[in-house]
Amino acid sequence: MSQHETDVSDPARPTRLKGTVQSFLAAAYGGKIEDAKRYLTDDLRLEIAGSSAVSGTRSGPDAFFENFGRMLELTEHTYTMTEQTDWCASLDRVVLVATEQTTKDGKPLTFRRAVIYRFRSELIDQISVYELDPDVAAAAFG
Repeated sequence: MSQHETDVSDPARPTRLKGTVQSFLAAAYGGKIEDAKRYLTDDLRLEIAGSSAVSGTRSGPDAFFENFGRMLELTEHTYTMTEQTDWCASLDRVVLVATEQTTKDGKPLTFRRAVIYRFRSELIDQISVYELDPDVAAAAFG
């Protein structure tokens, strides 16, 4: 089996992977960075579509959390995920549509993102973020 092939005989895997993402998010948004890192591969790839200051491709858990910190810095620490709206899970990916919010220049901004978490074995090895309204995300993150 290659690094991205999965055992199709494990019907509980999609539910388990969704739980992994939920645990990762709880740790990351709860400020427990070292706990969150244990859900990521050492060669994690982060891709954020768009043209904001946090868009682009980064590699590794440290780069992921540096970018996360940049998101907080750009929003004066008001950025948060307010709702995990929709979930889809397969044997090697979990897709989350989330509602997020921040305050920029005294004005609340609410936006939605689709986030794809790809897995290698039981760890997240790629996170791809797509803004459902790129203009709002650009306003939030500059």
